[in-house]
Amino acid sequence: MKVKALAIDHLHFWYKCPNNCPEQYHKHGSNNDLSNRVEHRMSHCFFPQNVEIDINEHTFKATILKTFKHKNKILIKPLL
Repeated sequence: MKVKALAIDHLHFWYKCPNNCPEQYHKHGSNNDLSNRVEHRMSHCFFPQNVEIDINEHTFKATILKTFKHKNKILIKPLL
């Protein structure tokens, strides 16, 4: 399954869950690598599956501080 990364910082990258998961956004470690690339990971959903995560020029270079599930909004802090 292919998804686009929403944000990346020096510790994590985040993507919106492609399934109807209670956790709307998932995160994985970024290894201090902010470059454009494709990562292959196992999702954190109840029924895990392989996910191809596209980190590209449209990915925010920022930290997600909080997600508001009921409003479908996020609070981010841009990297300096």
